[in-house]
Amino acid sequence: MAGSCSNNNTFLKEDPRGQLFSANYFNTTDEVETVVNYIYRDLAEVWSGDYERWGSLLAGADDIAGMFDGEFQQSEIFQVIAGNGDLLKGWQQIYTAIRTANGLIENYTRVKNAATEEEKNRPAAEAYFARAYAYFWIVRILNEAPLTLTTEVDFNIKKQKNIKIYNQIISDLKFAEQWLPESWAGIMDHKYVNGAGYTKGAAKAVLAEVYLTMAGYPIKDASSYALARDKAKELIDSESAYGYGLVDNFADLWKPLPLKNKEMVFGFCFNKINQGNRRAPYACQPREYGGWDLYQAEINFFKAFPAGPRKDATFVTTFHFSDGTTKDWTEITLKHPYYKKMWETEGFSWDRMWSSSDWQSNRTNQVIRYAEILLIYAEAQAKADGTPNALAYQCVNRVRTRAGLDNLTTGLDKTAFSNAVVEERGWEFAGLEFCARWFDLVRLEKVEEAATNRDPRELAIPKAPTKANYFFPIPETEMLLLPGLSETE
Repeated sequence: MAGSCSNNNTFLKEDPRGQLFSANYFNTTDEVETVVNYIYRDLAEVWSGDYERWGSLLAGADDIAGMFDGEFQQSEIFQVIAGNGDLLKGWQQIYTAIRTANGLIENYTRVKNAATEEEKNRPAAEAYFARAYAYFWIVRILNEAPLTLTTEVDFNIKKQKNIKIYNQIISDLKFAEQWLPESWAGIMDHKYVNGAGYTKGAAKAVLAEVYLTMAGYPIKDASSYALARDKAKELIDSESAYGYGLVDNFADLWKPLPLKNKEMVFGFCFNKINQGNRRAPYACQPREYGGWDLYQAEINFFKAFPAGPRKDATFVTTFHFSDGTTKDWTEITLKHPYYKKMWETEGFSWDRMWSSSDWQSNRTNQVIRYAEILLIYAEAQAKADGTPNALAYQCVNRVRTRAGLDNLTTGLDKTAFSNAVVEERGWEFAGLEFCARWFDLVRLEKVEEAATNRDPRELAIPKAPTKANYFFPIPETEMLLLPGLSETE
């Protein structure tokens, strides 16, 4: 069996997994399951690289400061170039995951020993889900990009318009929604570490997020708010059936165990022996602790963040050292608060916060939390119906109550309520969570406004951002190899 090919040099480079997609493969459910395992691994690798392959592109958001690392700095000051190394790494790995998924989708109907249609279609649904999620990131990062749905190499490939990519994402997710199980329990209890395989609920959740995104810039299809509202409500109405809910204590979300909790709708699980999670802890730790100092919290975002248990669990502001000394965030080298929620891994102790056990971990990346479903419903319902209903208030107030905040004032109009929900999303998912603040700023056309509200201690922005900075260029090496990418079909 070929190993994972996360080090592909180009989007079109031959992938050894292609050798599996022949007439003598995909004949049994075991062979299909082997490829499904690669799909999970390849997709997770996009967000478990040396730190965060495409995460650095989100540093233009007002919650992230990229004070030290060059790739993060480009985003921080809205100067991302086509030669950005992280842009290329993310491109290579995410198209590797897509190509693996395409191989299974092309061939899964060959399987001969599937007892039922459900048994045959379930692994295909996993591939469709993975491909959809990969393209959802691609379209939000690049806006227009190549849309490849087969394993065939096309040297004349062109970019596709964003709406065509979104339509493919929706189609893939609807297949996944139909055939994925509500739970893997009783089907394959050991599947993908503690039952973290893609589920029907995960497909619905990503669909809700896709619709919310399409309602904003650049698609600006206001009718999608109703679609986002309805899809999120399907999950809320079935909360007990799916086993979803909010973890009582926000700080517990960031502990290395358990690998899965009731709030995680979709996540990437890891085994650091074979594939560790490198998002935590070193990427967001200061150099004083041997950390990589890749990103910090923006100062004004930290200051505006409402006090309470959520803020306490989100940021590190006081740093203790082995010699007994203590420093405030204003006294360490980069003079910024750090994101505490990314620090805690196996063997870590806050009593010895200068001592990390390893540079990678088994810790799960929680991609979509149930809190996001609640906030998607609240915003989408208010915008679709013109005024927030009682359930919309209930949803946002569940998140606020856990954060130690008072309920929102009743009687808010659509605009005031929606703005409050978006603000809540910023606080709830701060610091490179997958529900990234950057994507909210883009869809709501608030990047320019956010860039003006910076503390003087942040990096200076040479030129104010415009819509041209909302999306990123195709890597220059790909443009040289595939000149057709300069055109859009």
